[in-house]
Amino acid sequence: MTDPFAEKNAELLRHADDVAEKARRYQEMRAGLATVAVTESSPDGAVTVTVDASGLLTGLRIEDRGAPQPGRQVAATVLATLRRAQSRLPQLAAEVMRSIEDDPAAVDEALAGYRDRFPEPPPADVVTSPAPSPAMNARADNGAWGARR
Repeated sequence: MTDPFAEKNAELLRHADDVAEKARRYQEMRAGLATVAVTESSPDGAVTVTVDASGLLTGLRIEDRGAPQPGRQVAATVLATLRRAQSRLPQLAAEVMRSIEDDPAAVDEALAGYRDRFPEPPPADVVTSPAPSPAMNARADNGAWGARR
């Protein structure tokens, strides 16, 4: 007669080993993702951004080029470039995760959050300037923000 406690004990030990292995792979993925960074430049090279694996802006360079651009156009260029950089994160994260985790379903589940947070930018991520506000128009007319006539 086999000892039922020995069988249960062996089952629990196998389960504990599986959990420990998953925890080790998780820590390895986390360390790998911590090294992920994306640098992207605007089409004209005037703006360069760097984001970390969380999509946070860690670097921003704005080049002085020829004619000065309005602040709102620079801001729109920065945001468009930032979105393009962030949209590359899911692919880079997938490469890191797939090099460590052999379960495609686990990788896809982990990547779902990346894909939701960092979707592909629109195909023609054209930098557009918003319509100027009355305060901006007042500055253009009077040389001061919101100045009254």
